[in-house]
Amino acid sequence: MISVSHGIKLFMRTTTLALFCLLPSLSCSSNSMEQTRYYGGKVESVIYTKYYDDGVWLEDEALGLQLVIEHDHRTIPILGTMTLSDLRADGKVNVVIWNFETRSRMVTIKKITNLHGNHATAGPSSVEAAGQNQSRIELGSFQIFNYATEIKAVVDYEIDGISGSKQLVAKRRTEKEMTAFFGPQGQPPYPWFSTRQ
Repeated sequence: MISVSHGIKLFMRTTTLALFCLLPSLSCSSNSMEQTRYYGGKVESVIYTKYYDDGVWLEDEALGLQLVIEHDHRTIPILGTMTLSDLRADGKVNVVIWNFETRSRMVTIKKITNLHGNHATAGPSSVEAAGQNQSRIELGSFQIFNYATEIKAVVDYEIDGISGSKQLVAKRRTEKEMTAFFGPQGQPPYPWFSTRQ
C-alpha cells in the first residue's frame, strides 16, 4: 500500500504570517494571505497558505497525478506604493505521479499551462514511475496572480508514448484545510483516496 505521508510531504511545511500589506478586505505576506469576509454583520477571517493543489486520474485505478503549486512572491509592497509587479507572483510547479500498478510506467509531462494569462512551464520532463510508489517531477515555475485562491491549469502529458491532456483546478489551501487534508488524521481530496476506502 502506498504511504500517504510520503506522497503528501510536499505540503507539510510551516507557513508564517509576517508583515501585511493592507487592502480593503485582504491582507497578505509575501506568500500567505488573509481574507476578511462579511456575512450578516459577522466578520470571518480566512488564512490561505502558499500551497495550491489538485489531483486527477491519468488512468483510472492505475495512475494518479497530484499537482502542487507553491506561491512565491519575494517582495512585500509598502502601503501606497503598490505597482503592477505586486500583482504577480511565481508559482513553483511540482507533480507527483501515484502508480498503483506493480509495473513501472514511463510518464512525461510535456508542459503545464496556467490558463489565466496562458503562462506555461518549460518542458518536457520525464520520470519512470516505479510500481506501488510515488514519483516527483519538478517543472520549474510559471506566473500567477499574487492574490489568487485557485489556479486553472492544463497538463499535457505522455504515458508510455501515448499523449493526453487533463484540466485541473488547484485550490489555494487554507490553514484549516491543510490540517483537515494533510494533518495526522487527514485525507487528501484526491479521487484515489475516495475510491480506495
